[in-house]
Amino acid sequence: MGVFIEKFNVRWSDVDANQHVGNSTYMNFCSQTRMSFFNSQGFGIQQLNKINLSPVLLKENFVFFKEILVDQTVYVSLEFTATSEDGNIFECLHNIYDSEGIIHASSKAQGVWIDSYSRKRCAPTEELKSIILKLADSETIKIITIDDVKDREKPVNLPPDYLLNNYYQH
Repeated sequence: MGVFIEKFNVRWSDVDANQHVGNSTYMNFCSQTRMSFFNSQGFGIQQLNKINLSPVLLKENFVFFKEILVDQTVYVSLEFTATSEDGNIFECLHNIYDSEGIIHASSKAQGVWIDSYSRKRCAPTEELKSIILKLADSETIKIITIDDVKDREKPVNLPPDYLLNNYYQH
């Protein structure tokens, strides 16, 4: 199994009012790690634009173990743990470690590839699919479908007048 690791130095702008890394920063670290991996393999944003392909996350779940503070160095790992047969759907695992190798957070993300013009799901190129499989354990990678990614509960929309009459004014 391959693992890709990206290094980050925690900046003042990465911390929240509690003076530890804010939730959105963890998401940014993980998305930058994914894109750094693709870029390192010749599939950066410019190359993806040329073939009209974009990765889109459908969900990302975090578990936090230990806080990270400003001026710490962290390492974010990337492993692919599941894919659809055609490679359109992917699942990856990120672990966030400090410079001592202690894990501070973990994230599981699930996403799809879309055609940048039609905005519809599509399979990646065979070359890109094989690059993703390089970061997967061929013995444990799961084959998934879109049903494995979708939430079982349907979202509930609100009527517009509800929002207009019930928002908090300050």
